[in-house]
Amino acid sequence: MALAAVDEPHVFDSLYYTIGTVTPNAAPGALAGRGVVFYQSYPTVARGTTDATGKFTINIFDNGKIKPIDPLNSYLVAVEKGSDNWGSKPKTVTLDQKGWITVNLSLEAGVGPGGSTEAADDGWIYNTYITRDGPALTDTITLHWSYNTGSPVPGTSEVWEYKGTGTPFTSETTVWGAGPIATFAAGETQYTVTGIHVRDGQNAYYRVVPAGRSQSQIFGDDGVKAYNKRTVGKVDLDLSTQYNSWVNPFNINYIDIPTLLGDQLLEGDQMFWWDQPTQGYQMATKVGSSWTAVHNFEFGDGFFLYVTPAHYAAYVPSTNPARVCLVGTVGNFVGGIVKNLGTKYNLVGYPYPVVQTAPAVGLAGREGDQIFRWNASSQGFTMSTNVGGTWNDLSVASFEVGSGKFYYCPTNVGAYDWNFTF
Repeated sequence: MALAAVDEPHVFDSLYYTIGTVTPNAAPGALAGRGVVFYQSYPTVARGTTDATGKFTINIFDNGKIKPIDPLNSYLVAVEKGSDNWGSKPKTVTLDQKGWITVNLSLEAGVGPGGSTEAADDGWIYNTYITRDGPALTDTITLHWSYNTGSPVPGTSEVWEYKGTGTPFTSETTVWGAGPIATFAAGETQYTVTGIHVRDGQNAYYRVVPAGRSQSQIFGDDGVKAYNKRTVGKVDLDLSTQYNSWVNPFNINYIDIPTLLGDQLLEGDQMFWWDQPTQGYQMATKVGSSWTAVHNFEFGDGFFLYVTPAHYAAYVPSTNPARVCLVGTVGNFVGGIVKNLGTKYNLVGYPYPVVQTAPAVGLAGREGDQIFRWNASSQGFTMSTNVGGTWNDLSVASFEVGSGKFYYCPTNVGAYDWNFTF
């Protein structure tokens, strides 16, 4: 039997252009020389540069690591945050068969991929990071690190741990145990932690330092370098049925949905984020092990996770708890981090696993500003209003570990910059 003729699938050439113009929108610096990037997961990008009029051209095949280039996929285009703290929010694009797409972008203060929120990672031990080894309660977490040349105890290291159910982070060394939980010979750069698992309900934080440190030294230095600039950790957040309002409590300025969550939720569960310019939600649904939309969360962006009632009812506390495990770098912030909240509503949170009031984290607020806290049990909001320079309900105007909040800036007062305090 002869097969019916079908159209050949379109094969994209090694040239496919993203072209457009960046408009200044009151940015203080020049238009020329700004980086414009095409990507799925930052910082793996194809890059272009604006000319004096703001025009740019990107060949999306300039970076072969962006795979697959496919018209069925969604991608993002944005102006990277420059040294003047101006960039653009990413725009979602898809490809067609013309060979180019046109994307116009507008500069805004405090937005854009890049603009690292982490201070230099230049201790004797560096590039410390933490990974989940799977989504199940039986899965472990693993620490990874590298050595700087000339380490005071060459190549040897030890791991210190601070943990507890719901525990917020602290650098107070007296609670970090009487000694390290593991010690490593020269050349060892990885440790699968014992006694801690993904979604086991414990928050746990780790410092990898040269071997032989005392408890009081694990956040210290030897007069030449810090022993390690980074702490890494895991935070477990309990799910409720339907909507849960959260923020990534770790220090990263662009993270996509698969990196943030791994494969922990079930097909049909959803993620919602707030698009501040349009004052509306955008959404991705989990299908198989992937998501129906691409999104990268900026530093301090909040989000909602929706768990279907049927999925929630199927969780079993002893073997498969209703819980999500997030991992990342704790603190080590660069100075002067600012997030422009715009006017009206913005969904945000404190990207540090501690418990603090809004004024303590830099949100003193202005007359008429409001903070809304989501109650997952009642599936509704409670509100605190700034009256006379004071929040009238600090129990609402506070940030728990991993909690997301709506911040409201009245239009007659104008946009508000969150100057983060850590």
